[in-house]
Amino acid sequence: MTKKRDTRPYKIIIDIHEKDNPISRKLYEKIPNYVEVKHETPYDPTGDYIVVDRDGTHWGFERKSFLDCWQSICSGRVDGQLSQLAAKYPGHAILMLEAPTYFPRNLQHKSYIIRKTVLTFFNDRSLIMPCWYVLDADHAANVLIKFAKVAHRVEIHGRGLIVVREEEL
Repeated sequence: MTKKRDTRPYKIIIDIHEKDNPISRKLYEKIPNYVEVKHETPYDPTGDYIVVDRDGTHWGFERKSFLDCWQSICSGRVDGQLSQLAAKYPGHAILMLEAPTYFPRNLQHKSYIIRKTVLTFFNDRSLIMPCWYVLDADHAANVLIKFAKVAHRVEIHGRGLIVVREEEL
């Protein structure tokens, strides 16, 4: 029996401040008809990417590069950002962390501490909300697209998450 293809629409809304980053460029390249830039007045900083899945559910994503996450942890900014995201998209907020691609020369001697700090934060935060670790812009774009197509199959229960493997998406 052939599985019926789901053709319901979905979209990925990109925050205006994220419109030129590598993930956004990949999304424009792969699914130009399903991507739009968020132009809100007044500006709402909650969520770098908003996915409206095929069920019409809105999911808020906060994207952090590895070093930006470390700086946000040190300043305390990330807790506020994720709290606002979780408040705006209760049960539908996700942290997306990009793998480190480099450490500037002035931080290379701290690379172990930075990695430990960020990964510990990421692990702790994953007990509260779903967290994704993406390898590069292409991987992030592919995961966002797959999620937009089948997010209605993901269920979040309290502090737990039923994991849907990427192969099942």
